[in-house]
Amino acid sequence: MKITVKSSRYYFSPVLLILSVLFSCDSQKKESELDEVYLNSLSSYRETLAEKSRMEYLQLIGRYQLFPDQQNYIGTRPDKAIMVEYEDFPEELGMVHFTPDSLIFVSAGFLFETADGSSDSTVQLPRTGWFRSEDYQYGRFSWHFLNREGNFFLRIRDHEHPEAMNFKGYHWFEPNAEFILDGEFIYFDQPLIEEVPSTLDFKENSVFIGQVKFNYRDETYTLDVGEEGFTTFADETSADQTYGAGRYLYITLPEKNGPVQVDFNYAYNPACIFSEFTTCKFAPPQNRLPFKILAGELSDPIDTGMAGVH
Repeated sequence: MKITVKSSRYYFSPVLLILSVLFSCDSQKKESELDEVYLNSLSSYRETLAEKSRMEYLQLIGRYQLFPDQQNYIGTRPDKAIMVEYEDFPEELGMVHFTPDSLIFVSAGFLFETADGSSDSTVQLPRTGWFRSEDYQYGRFSWHFLNREGNFFLRIRDHEHPEAMNFKGYHWFEPNAEFILDGEFIYFDQPLIEEVPSTLDFKENSVFIGQVKFNYRDETYTLDVGEEGFTTFADETSADQTYGAGRYLYITLPEKNGPVQVDFNYAYNPACIFSEFTTCKFAPPQNRLPFKILAGELSDPIDTGMAGVH
C-alpha cells in the first residue's frame, strides 16, 4: 500500500557529498578499462565495509523484543524475562520498563559508558521519533535499543566476538564497466510511504522520494529511491550469486530533477546476511530487475568458515 504524505523537497546532505566523491569516475571511460583512480576508490570502499561497519553486525549476540506491559529484566538467569544465553554475559544487566511516554532502562547497580564517554546508570528514551538509540557499554558488551513501527527491541554485542575478529569480508564481482549506467532522477511531487517486507515479523515503512530511470541493453528500467539516495534492489543473481532478498546501493542525487549515475559496482549486502539478529528491509516489488547485475558484493565470504545467509 502506498500513502502520499506532505513533505518538503529533499536535497544534498553531507552523506551525499561524501558519496559523490567516493563514487566518482569518468563516465566517458565506461566502455574502456576503468582507470586507477576509480579502482582505488572502489577498493577503499570495499575495505571500509569489511573492516569497519560490518564488525558491528558480526558482534551481535542477540535481539530481544521488549514488551511495554511488563518489566523486562535482562540477564543470564532463567528467571529473567529476557534470558541471554551467552558465556561471560552479566548475570544481571538491568531492567527495561515503559511509561506512557518513555522507554526506561535501569542498570543492575553499575555504571555503563555512553557514546560521549560519560557514565550513567539509567537511560530514558521517548517512545516515538527515533529508530535506533546510541550504544551503551559495560566491559566487553554493549547494547542499544531499536524502535520499529512502535515495536521495541534490545540488541546486544560482544566486542570480542571471535567471528567478527576473524572476518575478512565477502567476495565481490570484478569491477564491471557495463554496470556503470547513466540515468535520470525525478523527484516525486510528494514522498511516498510504502510497506515493505523485512526480517521482522511485520512489514516496515519505507519512504521513497523519487525514481531513477536508466537504460540497460536498449531496455528502460526504474528504481524507487529513498532518502539520501538509498535504494534496495533485487535481480536475477539474487539467491544464487548474491543475497536472496536483494542488495543495497546509494546513488548521488541532484538538487533537482536531472542526470545521475547508477554504479552497481558499489552494490553491497544488507546487514541480515551477517546475523539473524539484524533488521533489514527487503527490495519492494517495483525494484526487482529482470536481468543479472554482475557487479557489486557477492554472498560467499572470504576464507572465514562462515556459511553466510542465502
